Amino acid sequence: MSVGRTADRERNDSERDLEQRVASMRYLISLADKRKPFRKKNPKLALAELQDDFVHLQLVNKDLVLTTSRGEKIDLRFVEKSAIEIHKRAERLFANLALPEPKASFSTQKTDQISDSKQLKKSITDMGWLIYWFVKNPIFKEVEVIDTSAAQKAEHDLSAIIELSEHVRKSCEELSKSN
Repeated sequence: MSVGRTADRERNDSERDLEQRVASMRYLISLADKRKPFRKKNPKLALAELQDDFVHLQLVNKDLVLTTSRGEKIDLRFVEKSAIEIHKRAERLFANLALPEPKASFSTQKTDQISDSKQLKKSITDMGWLIYWFVKNPIFKEVEVIDTSAAQKAEHDLSAIIELSEHVRKSCEELSKSN
C-alpha cells in the first residue's frame, strides 16, 4: 500500500483519469445530440446514465467473472441475472453514446453453442475481455479528440457485448431447462 506523497499522487492521477472520462462522455453526448436531433433525453440525464452504466457494467462484469471462475458449479440464475444487467447497461450506453457506424471490416462475433458449464465459462470470460477492452478504449480518455478507428472499435465491442450477453442469457435458460 502506498503512503504519503505516492498515495496522494496515485489518488490525484485516478481523479484526473475519472475527470477525463467524464469530459469525454460529455463530448460524446453532445455529438449524439447533434447526430440525433430527435433525442428527447435531457443531456444531464444522459450523462448520469452514461456514468452509471459505465461503472456498473464493469462492476457486474467483475463480479460475474470472479464468481464463475471460482468453482466447477455455476449458479445459472446468477449468470442469467448478470447477463441481463450487462445487456441492459450496454444497450443504454449504445443509445447514449455517439459512436460511428461500424466499418465492414468489423464483423460480428460468432457465438458458439453453449451446451455445458465449460462452454458457458468460456463465453463469460470472452464477454469479460470484451468489456475490459471497451472500457479501456482511448475514446474515453481523450477529450474532444475522437480517433475514428478507436470509436469504431468501441462501437464494435459494445455491439458484441450486447450480442454475447443475450446469448449467455438464453443459454442459461436452456441449460436450466435441461438440468
